[in-house]
Formats: sequence, C-alpha cells, structure tokens
Amino acid sequence: MNQQQLQTLKKAALRSVWVFLLLNSSLLLLFFLDNTEFVFIALVIQISIVVIWQLPVFIFHVVYKKQPILISIYKALASYRYVIEQVQWP
Repeated sequence: MNQQQLQTLKKAALRSVWVFLLLNSSLLLLFFLDNTEFVFIALVIQISIVVIWQLPVFIFHVVYKKQPILISIYKALASYRYVIEQVQWP
C-alpha cells in the first residue's frame, strides 16, 4: 500500500468516525429531548453495525489478508460510511 492510498484510507476512516460521532450525538440529544422508541431502535442499529459489520471486517483483514492492525482498523472504520449509506432510517 503506497502513501497516497494510506492517506486516502485515513481520510475515509476519519470521516466515518465523524459521522458516527455526529449521528450518536444527535441520537443522545433526541433521547434527552423526547424519550421515544426511535432513539432506542437507532442505538440498537448502531451497535449492531459495529458488532456485525466492523468487527468481522477488521478480523478478516488481520487474519485472512495478514495486514497490519492499524491498516485493518482504518479499513473497518472506512467501511462504516458505506454501511450507513445503505441503512434506511425510519
């Protein structure tokens, strides 16, 4: 992996972290303003995405592809953005 690809991967991972933080912050705000089932469902979806999607992506890159842990973390975080684009929020 060359330096250009690594920088692009880092930027994608950082954007995904910001999306994750922004989404969860807004859910926390919604929880305090209006304690509804929507907040609980959205948090369950977020936790499911982390456990069902990001953890297997990380393990795949570490175990199967034998990539360094830091690059595997970046790839798992970058994949979060693509998953969020596919989720249909109610």
